[in-house]
Amino acid sequence: MATIAEVVNAWTSLNFQDEIVKTMSDMADELTEQNRKQLKKGQTAKGGRFKQYASDWYAVAKNRMNPIPGLGNPDLIVKGEFAAGIKLVVGLDGGDMGSTDGKADRLEGMYGADNIFGMNDESLGEIKPEFSDKLVQNVKEFVGI
Repeated sequence: MATIAEVVNAWTSLNFQDEIVKTMSDMADELTEQNRKQLKKGQTAKGGRFKQYASDWYAVAKNRMNPIPGLGNPDLIVKGEFAAGIKLVVGLDGGDMGSTDGKADRLEGMYGADNIFGMNDESLGEIKPEFSDKLVQNVKEFVGI
């Protein structure tokens, strides 16, 4: 356990932004999984839906594969490689999400990376308690309490 002087010194040197970035790094897997869940629902990072399928036949086929988004609403998941390739790279200024799958450029061109990657309000609300707990833990560890 740290002394009071050590705790005070740690508090004064605490950079909260650094702790948020550390927490994002610690929870990269959970954050990317939350993005995958959002896609499975057919939801964009901005809280809306993706542009509907042009083909009625394809819309019906995809709805049989995953009815959660609703008929005609894309989820960007066929075999799962694109979703499995979603990674969060955390840097000094925060995180950048993308997919390592070969279809990433094409899908980003069709739907917009800012619609695919990131979390809407619903997804943020779902992950917020776990993120907050981890952030508090990281701050306590930094400060020594």
